[in-house]
Amino acid sequence: MSLESGLQTSTPRRSTPESLRSWEGASAYTRTWLLSNYVFLDLDDKTGKDPYGRWVAVIYLAEDGQPGLNFNKQLVDAGHAVIEEFRNNRFPGFRSTL
Repeated sequence: MSLESGLQTSTPRRSTPESLRSWEGASAYTRTWLLSNYVFLDLDDKTGKDPYGRWVAVIYLAEDGQPGLNFNKQLVDAGHAVIEEFRNNRFPGFRSTL
């Protein structure tokens, strides 16, 4: 998942038993929140995808029919994602708002 500012949330790779458990926890956390909520997607309309071909977007949980909580930031705050910097998208300045 990508955050604003050329930053991307990244869950751990599944190459070790520890990272597999972390990935499974992040996946379960995400399913719990996103499968039970309407969301708004703010897609990167500059490049669309990151250097690895993944879509870049900020996910907002809907609140009263409007974009609300930034789910990407929630993943980071909950310890299920980290921030990786990619400067070629349209979301500048996010790190300073964390």
